[in-house]
Formats: sequence, structure tokens, C-alpha cells
Amino acid sequence: MARPYLYRANRTAARISLYASLVAAGAISLALLVLVVIPGSRYVQDLGWVPQDYERFEEVRLFADFLRIDTSPDTGNEVEGATFLASVLAEEGIESEILTMGDRRANLIARLPGRSREALILHNHIDVEPILTPERWAYDPFGGEIDMPWMYGRGAFDMKSVTIAQLFAILQLKRSGVVPARDIVFLATSGEEMGSELGTRWLLEERPELFDEAWGLITEGGVVEARSPDDVKYWGTEVGQKRYVKVLACSPSKARLEDLRTDIRDEDFNQRDLRVHPSVASFLDHYGPSRDSPTHRRQLARPAAVFDDPELFNRFAGYHRALFRNEISPFPVQEAADGSGYELAIMIALPPGYELEPALELLPEWMTHGVHLVVMADRGSSAASRLDHPILETINQLVLEAFGDVDVGPYYQMSSATDARFFREAGIASYGFSPFLVLTTDTIGIGGPNEGIALPAFAHGVQLYVDLLERLVNEAE
Repeated sequence: MARPYLYRANRTAARISLYASLVAAGAISLALLVLVVIPGSRYVQDLGWVPQDYERFEEVRLFADFLRIDTSPDTGNEVEGATFLASVLAEEGIESEILTMGDRRANLIARLPGRSREALILHNHIDVEPILTPERWAYDPFGGEIDMPWMYGRGAFDMKSVTIAQLFAILQLKRSGVVPARDIVFLATSGEEMGSELGTRWLLEERPELFDEAWGLITEGGVVEARSPDDVKYWGTEVGQKRYVKVLACSPSKARLEDLRTDIRDEDFNQRDLRVHPSVASFLDHYGPSRDSPTHRRQLARPAAVFDDPELFNRFAGYHRALFRNEISPFPVQEAADGSGYELAIMIALPPGYELEPALELLPEWMTHGVHLVVMADRGSSAASRLDHPILETINQLVLEAFGDVDVGPYYQMSSATDARFFREAGIASYGFSPFLVLTTDTIGIGGPNEGIALPAFAHGVQLYVDLLERLVNEAE
């Protein structure tokens, strides 16, 4: 599985492209001063931060405490994060199991029993991305500091906010005394930012009994696009994503690998083996009509119509082009760990319906002559989860009730990766859901300095998750 910098670069680029069109400049200015107020909704309330004492909210206190635990790969300790989550669950009488993976890595499993062993799994990951430029932080990255209306800290988005939303929803369910129709499993895993080798992938291989009766799984992912706080453009729940295969190019010569990296970056792969998979077409049926640009709406309605015209195809946004082709990304040349030479990590992204062997043709012999290529483990599924599952249907219905007449539907992750692809490979229907109505002013910090989330959006999203779990606990298949 890819090293942290591979996923970090890939995820950051994807997030920038996904969120760049969220809000017009005027709405950004408004969002700095006002907040998340949705007219015509059962959630209507004064979400302005001045009259709200958010620091007294239980979910905010839990969030701050979790953010204060350094669970980054370089300096942090996931065991401390798992221990914190276990202690919160224990206070409500919910037992959990912590699986330590060495001194600093850990997975946590907790189960709230239902009337059936069939399980709804709420998945999150304990680790966060590293702090690469601490000097650029105005706030302590692990301080959980509040500067109203925002709370700052590494992992505020990815993904400690979602973790606390899941945790708080389980606490509320336990307090209600309702016995769910099926078990609820809270699963916090290790090392997602490093490829999940000691987390999701390890658990699927070494503890498969945890997933034998999985009804469905909810994790991070999806997208919330809004033109302004009261104008949601598209609320998408992630149902599929590309499969990522790492290839290592090895050579005793650093210069040779630098030349290969340049060749890959300069090569035009735009028109190679373009196709529209049925799962992508189903996604576009929902997503395409929500685009602001008439050109994009027309293109996404019939994408194959422009595949033979490079000029028209290049009018697609880059993250749209990613839906229809294999993509290849070279990363900086590194010295080999054993000191034997140098390595160039190359990531190949495969949409649904594509196989690895044809994709390797993106690295022809003329380009790789004299370089030794090693194809690493090919893991994860690009197949999409079903669109008629009660999880997706319930999410869509809840968002519609909460926010009124908005476009909701599936989302196919175009250029980034989550652990959902590993669960799908194991045959588990998996969905990436973000409950937070956030704007570019919040999301621009994901993975960078001063990552933070607006507390009105956070508190509102936690309540949305509580309501979601309340509906799903007795949802029939």
C-alpha cells in the first residue's frame, strides 16, 4: 500500500478540486460573519455563535478532547486516541476492545447489541495527517482551540468530527433505552492515512468474523457543495471510488528516475481508453443536472459524445475527466530505504470496469527502459455500492427533510480514496457520508495549517447523525 505522502498528495489535490467550486466569493465573505441558517427546515434555529455557548455542548467538549490527542503518524499515539474513545463508551456501559498494533497503533471495536447479530457498522479512523509545516499554524494543532465560530485542530475534518458524530449518536441511542433491530458496531481503525495496513486491511484479513453479518457500513466521504449557507447545490453520499495500484520504479540513478517522472508528467493521457461505466452513468444521472454551467450539464448528460474530440473532452473539469479514464501520478523521487538506489512511486487510478494490465500500458517500454518496475499489492474495489440500499435512501430522505429542496444523491469519488474501497472488496455495502454543511472557508484547511470547522455546522451535523442512526436502527431491508 502507498506510503503517506502518496495519499497525502492525492487526497489534497482531490479535495482542492472538489471544494473549489463550493461557494461564490460573496458567499465566502458572508460565511465568515454569519453561519449556517437553513430556512424552511425542522432544524431552523438561531445558529449564530454569539448567543450559543458551544463550549458547554457535550459533543463539542468530546470533540475538543479528541482533537487534543496527537494521533498523527510521525509524533502521535493512536493508542491514546483509542483509549479516549473506549473511556467515553465505558461511561455509558458500552464495552469495547482495543487491539494495539505495536507501541503507537491501535484499532477499537465496540458493539451495541441489537435483536439480530446482523450489524450496521459506523467506521472511522483514529489517525490524522501529519503536521508538515508547524510554523504556519496560528493555533496549536493539537489544542482543540476555539476561536468562535471555529474550532481548530488537526483532524477537525479528517475525520475526528465524523468520529465524534458517530460516537455521540451511539451514546444517545444507548441512553434512549431503545434496543435496535440489529447490532451497531463502532469501528475505529489505524493508519488510514498510511494505507490502512494495520487498520482496515488487517482487520478484514485477521478478524473477518467482525464483518460476516454486516448489513452495511457508513464511513467518511461524500461531498457537500453549497453556493451559500442557505443554498445547497449538491449533497452527495459516496458510493464508489477508483482502485489505486502503486508501482515502484527503481534505479541506481536518481537522474534516470527524474527523467521518467518528467516523461510521465509531460505525456498526454487524456484520450486513452475512455469509457463510461454503468455505475458512473448512474451517478451522473443524479449529479450532472446540479451543475451550474450549462456546458457541464450537457457534457455530463452524454459524456461519451465528446470522447473522440480532444478539445471538447478537455473542457471537462479535471476531476470530471478522472471518471472516464485510467490516470497515472508520479511522486517525488526518494532514496531507497535499504540504500540500494532510488525509487519513484507511481500511482495508477483505475475506474470501475478497468483492469490493471491494460493500465500498465501507460508506462510503455520506451518510457521505462533501464528502470525496474515493481507492481505493489492491488487492493480495493472500484465497484460501487448499490443505490437502493436503505442506508443511502435514509440519508437522502433525512437531508431533504433537514434542508428542503436540495439535490441529493450518490457520489462517485473521483480522485481521492477512503477505506470504503476495502470494505467493498469484502462485499460490504459501504457509504461515505458527511453530515456537516460547510463552506470553502472551512474546507480549505483540510490537511493543511489551521484545519478547523465552524461549531454551528459541527453541532448541527452531529444532530443530523443522531437522527440518522435513530432511523436506521430499525430500518428493514
